[in-house]
Amino acid sequence: MLTSIQAGIVVIDTEMRIKAWNRGAEDLWGVRREEAEGTHLLNLDIGLPLTELRPAVRDALADAGFQTELTLKAINRRGRPAVVRLLCSALRSTGGQSQGALLLMEETPATAQPVSRGLGGE
Repeated sequence: MLTSIQAGIVVIDTEMRIKAWNRGAEDLWGVRREEAEGTHLLNLDIGLPLTELRPAVRDALADAGFQTELTLKAINRRGRPAVVRLLCSALRSTGGQSQGALLLMEETPATAQPVSRGLGGE
């Protein structure tokens, strides 16, 4: 199912290790699924400012109801400046606890302004 979605989707566990990395993430960052899965999110060598993403991911891991949207300046796999719209939300277990985080990423037109805004759980 994750391979049929064009946007980049990344699933991480509670230790911030990548459990799923779809074709959209491969296309956006130039890192193959085999290279990404099992790697700590913050150790990835991609053009996304991971230090700006870290607080949202930590909040998603701590709060099962957390969800936020970020717009970040990045460098795509072609080495070109990009603006990336990123949704970050908790991945909930059937018992309602956070068991990881889900990141949905897509490159947006360069006219988009980087912003950060919460959608709940803050």
